[in-house]
Amino acid sequence: MMTAPLFRNWDVDEITFSGGVAEYIYGKEKRSFGDLGEDLAREILRRCSNLDAAIAEPKYRIRATVIGAGMSTLRVSGSTTYLSSNLQFPLRNLPVVRPHLPNDWTTVEDVRDAIVAALRRHDLQEGSDPLILSFDSSIRPSYQWLSVFSRGILRALPRTVMARGTILLCFDGDVGNSVGNVMRRETGTQCEILSIDEVQLDEGEFVDIGEPIIEGVVVPIVVKTLVFHDCAR
Repeated sequence: MMTAPLFRNWDVDEITFSGGVAEYIYGKEKRSFGDLGEDLAREILRRCSNLDAAIAEPKYRIRATVIGAGMSTLRVSGSTTYLSSNLQFPLRNLPVVRPHLPNDWTTVEDVRDAIVAALRRHDLQEGSDPLILSFDSSIRPSYQWLSVFSRGILRALPRTVMARGTILLCFDGDVGNSVGNVMRRETGTQCEILSIDEVQLDEGEFVDIGEPIIEGVVVPIVVKTLVFHDCAR
């Protein structure tokens, strides 16, 4: 190391780890990527065995490393956002999941499969991990297609539906209110629904959603983005 050992005069109760090496430390990753990750994790665990502090597992491991390398912007939803009456605000630290719907999607299964694949890509568990689904402007605004689309969403979120949880949606275009209304009327779901329109959210972003403003039909959204987010595209 390039600096002197850290000095402390206090006791440590717990130690947590984040980053790619943490996946090995907590036994979540078994594959080898040809780097020092496995060896480093093994040595860390060996040294920790000589400490009095326990090793605790944080909720977020691999994504926690870059939390300080970001910027925040404030956006406001369109005025045709759909909000259930029992939603609890604020909603914080929601990872954005952006399903890639095929251009020729026609069935409930097409929508379901795209969402399931996106959740798998983000290593998120619907029903337990908070998240918001973001869709581009290719969603067809006719009642028939919105009905198919809404049923596909519910089919992809069985645990959320069973628990009568909250479904959070965001759309680039002006269909948020339509999707929320059709989902409620056509499926009879008892889930709380927040369906935001006219806000573009991208993968890799996290959002906070505040209390509704402007007669309760608009929501403020804080979008947290990595400073090098655009460079990765």
